[in-house]
Amino acid sequence: MSHTLLTPREVTDAPDDDCQLCPRLAQLRSANRRNRPEVDHAPVRPWGSREAIVLIVGPAPEITEDARQGRPFGDENAGVIFCETLAEHGLATGHYVPGDVIGLRSDQCRVVGAIRCAPPAALPQPAEVHACNAFLKAELQAMPNLRIVLAIGALAHNATIAACGMPMSRLGFQHGRVATLPDGLIIVDCSPLSAHSPRDELICREMFSAIVTTVVEALGRQGL
Repeated sequence: MSHTLLTPREVTDAPDDDCQLCPRLAQLRSANRRNRPEVDHAPVRPWGSREAIVLIVGPAPEITEDARQGRPFGDENAGVIFCETLAEHGLATGHYVPGDVIGLRSDQCRVVGAIRCAPPAALPQPAEVHACNAFLKAELQAMPNLRIVLAIGALAHNATIAACGMPMSRLGFQHGRVATLPDGLIIVDCSPLSAHSPRDELICREMFSAIVTTVVEALGRQGL
């Protein structure tokens, strides 16, 4: 597999804390800063090593998400499921404190959002997803050891496909599907997480554990 790597000067790591690419989200961020100044409403920052072999692309953040905490998902219970499952399968080490992943470490996984700023009702507009896609593309191209993308939800799947330069019509989202892209990158689809029993297309801890098992097995087949 060959990824066309960007030079350090070309890499756009992340939007700045006052990113203005999406006027609607910038206005919402300003309002949130006035209403809840104790929360860092900057675009949510990636977590994990850029040398990782797995990139986990998550959904849009919640309005309540604090960019300083490095929480993968705005939903607290889903974050617990997510982090504890990574640790159980050896993809992370350390102790996860709800709402803060500082105590959790991983050299094998990097976590990033398909879109970095919280949209109203967690529903970004297509233009906003498109604007943020440049940052996801930079993540993919700046990870020299990347082998697998775990896409959490249709938004993350579609954003990843677009960042890889493929038409979304060529590969739709399907929970549990493992697909190999033309450059050899593997993408594994997973429905969004819930702390409750499966409902409304959400999955529970056991189902997410099965997906992470699929990721680990795919790495094993590559000798990793």
